[in-house]
Amino acid sequence: MSEDFNAPVPVVETPALAPGELPEADLASLLGVNDSREEWFNVPEWGFKIKLRSLSKADQVRCRKMATRQGRLDDQAFEGLLLIAGIASPKLSPEHLDRLQSKNVGVVNRIQKRILEISSMMEADQEDAEADVQE
Repeated sequence: MSEDFNAPVPVVETPALAPGELPEADLASLLGVNDSREEWFNVPEWGFKIKLRSLSKADQVRCRKMATRQGRLDDQAFEGLLLIAGIASPKLSPEHLDRLQSKNVGVVNRIQKRILEISSMMEADQEDAEADVQE
């Protein structure tokens, strides 16, 4: 079997992108993207730091299912489950929720707010996401 190393190589033309324009995703790129985040969060009131993680859509759906009772979403349970899911270290479970929620409301709210921010679940992030929609 002989190969012709002098044969022309086909050129695949890709359209030029305008500055700031992103290329169209292919399936492998879309499914392979890792957009999860983890970060350390200082809690000076408690004297230590904890590791937070961004929540995936699967996390949100799981928490919503766990917080649904008799066909109705229990907002307080949903909020607490999102909080527990977003704390990566130390690892918590739903059994820890009551004790965690007995802590200072300002501190717990600050932790939850940061989890929602890194998960792009804040209202401002929703507005940004809507602005990113292009036809």
